[in-house]
Amino acid sequence: VEAGLFSQYGSGAAGSEQPDDFATAVDKVVADKFGGDMTKYSDAMHIVEKQRPDLMQAYKVNVGKGARNG
Repeated sequence: VEAGLFSQYGSGAAGSEQPDDFATAVDKVVADKFGGDMTKYSDAMHIVEKQRPDLMQAYKVNVGKGARNG
């Protein structure tokens, strides 16, 4: 299960315009909108949640599985 969480971080295609996982999308927003300022990570999470609720739902499912089995 933990491996599933780690694979989520590495599954985004480099340079793709539409990241395919939540963490990659958040990293892209941090870089593009906040100049890489990681103190804005939670703000970026909220932006991605509104723009891509599908990614947020998949992230919640993966985190929930890890919490129950961890």
